[in-house]
Amino acid sequence: FFFQAEDGIRDFCLSRGLGDVYKRQDQKQKFRVIVIKPLLPGFEGEIDSSNAASLRVYVHWEYQTISHSSNSLWEMIKSLGQDPSEYVQFLGLRKHGVLNGNPVTEIIYCHSKLMIIDDNIVIAGSANINDRSMLGSRDSEIAVCIEDEDKIASQMAGKEVQVGKFAQSLRVKLFQGHMGLSSEIVQDPMSCLLYTSDAADDLLCVDLGGRRIIKKK
Repeated sequence: FFFQAEDGIRDFCLSRGLGDVYKRQDQKQKFRVIVIKPLLPGFEGEIDSSNAASLRVYVHWEYQTISHSSNSLWEMIKSLGQDPSEYVQFLGLRKHGVLNGNPVTEIIYCHSKLMIIDDNIVIAGSANINDRSMLGSRDSEIAVCIEDEDKIASQMAGKEVQVGKFAQSLRVKLFQGHMGLSSEIVQDPMSCLLYTSDAADDLLCVDLGGRRIIKKK
């Protein structure tokens, strides 16, 4: 759930995210957030049906918060003179198939509340990323934070780093499952999603949800 006030970002989580963009911009550091969320909320009815008013209101305010208003997260980042897609990416999941010779597709409703941070920390539980769940004085939530001491060698933004074995393996498996890429390609979460056009000659770029993903020939 991503909601804000009409006159600016008041949601604590979104405000903190914007603050991180400020900080990383000043420090010339790469900072990327990948959010996988349901394409539509799990409310009753189709979005264009007469009984889906709540669904449409929800979608309206969510898009206002993310990108469709002057006070959205997207516009706030642009006001810094930055390209929002360099910092934040929102994705949804779909499955595809063929039924009676015709192509069909269906939304995969992503209901997991999971956060993986820098391949070192995993937070899993019931909380959404919003004030309702995070302030501690509204909804009751439960979560576990895992920061294992078993470290392995990996890469982050092209640099050799030590990461958590569990966190990194979980993130790699999710990237593989969602993107259909090899574990080698998704080892570095900062470089496997191409935000620029300087792909290496021995790699192909394939389109995935409007972003270019590198894939071995």
